[in-house]
Amino acid sequence: MKILTLLALLFFVPSAWGALDQTSNDKTDDNVGSSTALTFSVAPTVGCAVFVVWNGYNASNYNATTVADDAAGSYTIIKGSAVGSIQSVPMLAYLQSVGSSMTTVTITHSNSSGNYVRARAFSWCGQAAAMYDQTGDQYEASATGITVTSGVTTANDELVIAVVQVSISSSLVHLSDPATTGYTTTFIEQDHALHVAGGSGYKVVASTGAQSATWTHDSGLSQAIIATFKLGAAPPASGRRRIQSQSLILQ
Repeated sequence: MKILTLLALLFFVPSAWGALDQTSNDKTDDNVGSSTALTFSVAPTVGCAVFVVWNGYNASNYNATTVADDAAGSYTIIKGSAVGSIQSVPMLAYLQSVGSSMTTVTITHSNSSGNYVRARAFSWCGQAAAMYDQTGDQYEASATGITVTSGVTTANDELVIAVVQVSISSSLVHLSDPATTGYTTTFIEQDHALHVAGGSGYKVVASTGAQSATWTHDSGLSQAIIATFKLGAAPPASGRRRIQSQSLILQ
């Protein structure tokens, strides 16, 4: 009797179009100084993108000057058109590719005191080489909801991130959660009496088009921003090759 072993099949097991890698702590910073730090308990995978989403309030009008991490990453900040001219704003920052052993990302505020911040960071693997694509912002002076819409995306597969801020003097602004069907919530805060109310979420789309996010809330001022990021044209490196062997018994 002879045993013949055949290497029968070599195949690739692809990942989806990108994937959430790590998230930082969910940070509420009230009446703080010039910076807010977000910490990852596990370092994001080297080469993946990192995003920071936050709402900021300052009685002297909120803005942020830089976002940077402890692996020398310098982030691009996306701001709505009202940033710097009103007290409460939504903000977003991104880094195309994170360096080795990054665990902390720091937002530096324009004002040295009196800052209220609600923030979170997360890493995402599987981004395109030049991922940033479209953005949009919306301001509602007095409404019970808000919709923000981006420009028309240029790639089929994109990550969409939206951030909203609600400026109502209330401990419960009744902000809907999540933003529109399909979004995964990154953070949400309902209290604008003690903190800064608002939220953020993301989703992945598989075809081109203008992207939007909609929230409802109690009557009052709200603002929102949205940004889209192209995902890779091939499965990310986490896809793996597998060899399957089969033994045949010959009489």
